[in-house]
Amino acid sequence: PTKGWTFPDQWVLRANHHDAWVNGAEDPDSGLAPMLEEARAMGELRKQGWSPKRTIVYLAWDGEEPALLGSTEWAEAHDKELQQHAVAYINSDGNGRGFLDAGGSHALEHFINDVARDIEDPEKKISVWKRSQLRRIASAKNAEDRADVRSRDDLRIGALGSGSDYTAFIDHLGVASLDLGYGGEEGGG
Repeated sequence: PTKGWTFPDQWVLRANHHDAWVNGAEDPDSGLAPMLEEARAMGELRKQGWSPKRTIVYLAWDGEEPALLGSTEWAEAHDKELQQHAVAYINSDGNGRGFLDAGGSHALEHFINDVARDIEDPEKKISVWKRSQLRRIASAKNAEDRADVRSRDDLRIGALGSGSDYTAFIDHLGVASLDLGYGGEEGGG
């Protein structure tokens, strides 16, 4: 873990699975590689004297595809510790080419919108938030839905149920969770 400076006893869990369907060609669609690069970049920042406010714990799961085995077993083994310290679980599964997609606890909706406003889309040179907003406007079913997307300060994030490694954290431990990914422009695999 990268120990937090201001709130070291509050943990942000950052995770992805490393097992895959079709030899990694579809899911997690190289999701672990960007997370490992993120962890490496955090290490470089740490060497320069920077520390996060909260402790960041990086996790790589096995057994996601057959039955969420690795994350569920780990969450069960550490349930008391997690209920005491975990403040957020951030999952990524697939990272392809295209648009940011986020689902999660609605307590984190404003947070992820703020982050999305600060990240530039490398292809379009606008924020990933703006690009996602424009896609939602273009794909809206009617004028009322388009007006709703245009008028909201934040893009809505979908609720999480089950189906990825966040399940044990949000559904069983009550840890606020996000599931993030990019996609919509790749052909799959």
